[in-house]
Amino acid sequence: MEGIQNLSAGALEAFMPIYAVQVCGFSAFQAGMLWGVQILVTVLSKPYMGRTSDRLGRQPLLFWGMFACAIPFALIPWFQNYAVLLVLAAVFGVGRE
Repeated sequence: MEGIQNLSAGALEAFMPIYAVQVCGFSAFQAGMLWGVQILVTVLSKPYMGRTSDRLGRQPLLFWGMFACAIPFALIPWFQNYAVLLVLAAVFGVGRE
């Protein structure tokens, strides 16, 4: 399951900058911020998610994490607003862990 989650994260990291610059018309800096917010939220949520998985088990957390990644992943192509994409990237970052 974690492999699928890593595959989706890799796809987002590979295609989000292209989508942001070529489709949405954002600057390279803005595209980098979209990636950066996802990484920052992932790093900040790791300790909390680690404690939660120790308490509840890994399977439920992996399932809900993949679900939390799938929602923004599916919604990103429908939005070109920078603030909305920042929120979706942050939600993806939480789900990634």
